Amino acid sequence: MIIQGYLPTGKVLPIAAAVFSEWKDGVYTVAAETSDNTEWVWDQLKQTILGEWLDAKNGPITIMSDRGAAILKGVQLALPHSDIAFCATHLFANVNAHCRSNKSPQLQGSKSGKDQPNTAGLFWKAVAAWTKQEFDNHMSQLREHNRVAWEYLDQIEPRHWARYAQCQYSSTASSVKLDSYVRSTRTVG
Repeated sequence: MIIQGYLPTGKVLPIAAAVFSEWKDGVYTVAAETSDNTEWVWDQLKQTILGEWLDAKNGPITIMSDRGAAILKGVQLALPHSDIAFCATHLFANVNAHCRSNKSPQLQGSKSGKDQPNTAGLFWKAVAAWTKQEFDNHMSQLREHNRVAWEYLDQIEPRHWARYAQCQYSSTASSVKLDSYVRSTRTVG
């Protein structure tokens, strides 16, 4: 699936492409998330209208992932010039799965009880922080209330999941400003 936007000049701009774990195009079928399949899918996308956009000579691009190891390896092989951002919703689920497997409390919202801290809120505030100071503040509070969740997140470079770091590091910063230029969108595929 490709989502396209249009600049005021009329130029078509690919905004997002999604590849699903099972993909069929009439000739080929990708039935598993392996690094080989992921690399193959991106190589196939290079042969479509996305080809120019995916080319390294046109600058950095950001690929959003659920942090699956096979997906990451395939993207790194096919698009070594890309920045990788992790989907915060998937990351939240991964943190909670890690907490469960370590018999630690999961990230919880304010409805979990008056005496319980809103650790889910701290996670989302860290994700959305505009500055490193704000991010560090929320992460410090999270460490205080759920060390297992904090340790899991601390192993992941913030440039992959925290807005402040993405805006400093990658092409994701341009996507924050993109909304003001997009006139309309259309789904292809």
